[in-house]
Amino acid sequence: MTFVKKFTILVLFILTMPFITACSDNDNDNDGGATLLKVIGTAATGAPIVGDVELLDANNATSGLINIGADGSFSIDVSNMTAPFLLQATNLDGDTYHSLATGAGVTNISPLTDLALYIASETSPSELYSDWVNVVADLNSSTLSSDLDAAAQKIYANLETVYSDNGLEAEDFDFFSTPFQADGTGLDAVLDAINVEINAAAPSIAEAVQITRSDSSALIPFNIDIDLSQIDFDGDGSIGDISGNWTLTVSVGGITAVTINNVPAPDDLSIVEEQIESQAGDVISNVQISVLEDTATRKEFDISYDIQVDVNGQSISQTISANYVYVLN
Repeated sequence: MTFVKKFTILVLFILTMPFITACSDNDNDNDGGATLLKVIGTAATGAPIVGDVELLDANNATSGLINIGADGSFSIDVSNMTAPFLLQATNLDGDTYHSLATGAGVTNISPLTDLALYIASETSPSELYSDWVNVVADLNSSTLSSDLDAAAQKIYANLETVYSDNGLEAEDFDFFSTPFQADGTGLDAVLDAINVEINAAAPSIAEAVQITRSDSSALIPFNIDIDLSQIDFDGDGSIGDISGNWTLTVSVGGITAVTINNVPAPDDLSIVEEQIESQAGDVISNVQISVLEDTATRKEFDISYDIQVDVNGQSISQTISANYVYVLN
């Protein structure tokens, strides 16, 4: 994953967080100056998943059951929890879907994240969840990200036609951490178009995975050894992480909104401005960055932007100005 993509995901998380903090019934109050970290995302199979989501951290601490919004959105406070995080969404019929977050930020839950976890681990995601305390003790975070990236790329490659049919380029769309809405467009249209079944008892991954088209039940062959050389992922299509060696403090209206340790710092702010608007789609517009300081050990800049988000079924629009300060650890 390129730096700009990592930074964009981090910025999107921070820029939308004030609205989620203010409007979500699942969140704790934020008394200005407190460190607040969240995993946010969309849980959907095409339609929003109706049910609850739970998160386990590296110490097997649980978030408890968090109700998934009517639009599939969820928000989980992980301020006092240790990454990586394994998530499980359970619908009203008891069906479960899983995902993995390498830190705070956007992490979606869908049949594709479930499938990627299965391919990467060769273990039923439900078994991973039930045995997480033992599994995570043996994990190497960089190996985990690499394995999931490889699994995701195999999924992208096998579903390239479905992606293109719905106006997406598979290599540019990360189903783990790209924000999306369960509204029948974009990634959600891809989810609507397919059914994913995993038979973890099968003798091989190739035999375990069955993907069919929703409209015809036609089988979409899944080649676990598919040639990826003809697809230029260019580092995208990766769950990646947001790790780095800087501490970021974001202030809104002179009040510290969030402090995040071990994040990357931007190199080229002119590119970041363009990429934020590109990746955010209709959520964020009119992004402007004013550089106040840019040294080898400290970077400070102001960002202003117009934002429109849907939270708990309410459309919220506002112009926000925030101050970002990066200090090298």
